[in-house]
Amino acid sequence: MINLIVSLLLICAISAAQAEIFKCVKPDGVAFFDDKKHPSLSCTSMNLESDEKALKPTGKSEILRFRKNLKIGDRTQHGLVIEVRRPIAKIQTAFDERWFRIDSLLP
Repeated sequence: MINLIVSLLLICAISAAQAEIFKCVKPDGVAFFDDKKHPSLSCTSMNLESDEKALKPTGKSEILRFRKNLKIGDRTQHGLVIEVRRPIAKIQTAFDERWFRIDSLLP
């Protein structure tokens, strides 16, 4: 159920590129997404427009660097990285969660 809610939030974020979305982490480690920043929590902007510009690969070296430094929260061509166990990563796609080989992922 929680995966469905997170998926819906991400779909809403994609459809509203102008809206700023924040990933906030509570002190107990539970993360959630919101459209406002909570001053008492650790919140990271998930602004899609700026992230897309930052992750545009300009060549093979950028793709290799992306794969080498892959971490939870990164976006790939399939969706959001939610777990990394090299040589594979679990990606939250629009419909489910799937494991992919890291050497096949693109930003």
